[in-house]
Amino acid sequence: MQKITLLLLGLFITFLSQGQSIEQDKKAIAQTLQYYIDGGTNSDTAMLRKAFHPQARLQGVRGGKYSERPIDQYIKIFKPGRKSNRTGRIVSINLMGNAAQAEVIIDYAKFRFVDYMQLLKVNKEWKIVNKIYKVQRFQPKKILFVVTNHEKLGNTGKKAGTYIPEVTYPYEVFAQQGYQVDFVSPKGGLLAINGIANAAVDPVTRNFFRDKKHIEQLKNTLKPEDVDIDQYAGIYFVGGKGTMWDFPDNKKLQEITAKMYESNKLVGAVCHGPSGLLNVKLSNGNYLIKGHKVTGYSNAEDAKIKDILPFLLEDKLKARGGKYSKAPKKYGKHVVVSGRLITGQNPASAAGVAEEMVEALRKEKSTEK
Repeated sequence: MQKITLLLLGLFITFLSQGQSIEQDKKAIAQTLQYYIDGGTNSDTAMLRKAFHPQARLQGVRGGKYSERPIDQYIKIFKPGRKSNRTGRIVSINLMGNAAQAEVIIDYAKFRFVDYMQLLKVNKEWKIVNKIYKVQRFQPKKILFVVTNHEKLGNTGKKAGTYIPEVTYPYEVFAQQGYQVDFVSPKGGLLAINGIANAAVDPVTRNFFRDKKHIEQLKNTLKPEDVDIDQYAGIYFVGGKGTMWDFPDNKKLQEITAKMYESNKLVGAVCHGPSGLLNVKLSNGNYLIKGHKVTGYSNAEDAKIKDILPFLLEDKLKARGGKYSKAPKKYGKHVVVSGRLITGQNPASAAGVAEEMVEALRKEKSTEK
């Protein structure tokens, strides 16, 4: 019995010492990884060298091709005294004797490095011997709404402007999913509004105008030259008859839209809003809408004012090579998704455009994981 007790005690002491050794190793590995994080953040090359084995390699994919470089080449990137605006954290450590694997995340303002480290215990010190990494761009949680400054419906004395429910309903959809919204107009400053009477009877529009911040946004829309496209996941052209006058020929809005589309961002438009897409050309010289399935306010819906408008949107969309479609009946909801281009036919389609944009962004985000 005494022998059994001594044997069990010996096994317990061995197990305890092994457990302590594992914890000590994990702490040492964490310290090595912290050297890597802090060394990179502070451009401290001496600290970085404490993290890596002299023969360590970095491996990744750049431009779709395999990339490999030695640690010395990597460390030369860091200029002493230049601190990086980034944060880092250790996600996991898995220990297997004298070998270990770890995951580290480094976050910059617009992208994230996910580092998969392999470490070895060499001469009683844990060193990173291999780093495999991938880069993830952060998806901005902002949408840029484009609104019109044009007030007059030709010489009729009636108002054109932005049809406000095509602001308020999509705004609600985006806001519920955590997206912020900025407004830009061809001239900047105060937008032109139509449909404001809806605020009295429509709860969505009424709630929108209860927030003073929204009113200030509409009074102080951005100028196109002040837009930083990197802040936005997509652009949405709000409708309203006024857009037919000041959207189509605005060169800066065309440039913004083309750059956003070619940066894999979303482009949405509703009602008369697609007038802002008519003259957008991509870097290959083609019109953005060429070959795309599109919709917008139909000739039938504009029939009563066809002689007042500068053109009919349906005709122009077709002339630019768009594959136009519309709802079976006038004013019916009709939303068309064509890759990263999402268009809606009329006011009834405004929320639907926003919903499809949100869904496209959700799918894009899940694909990146």
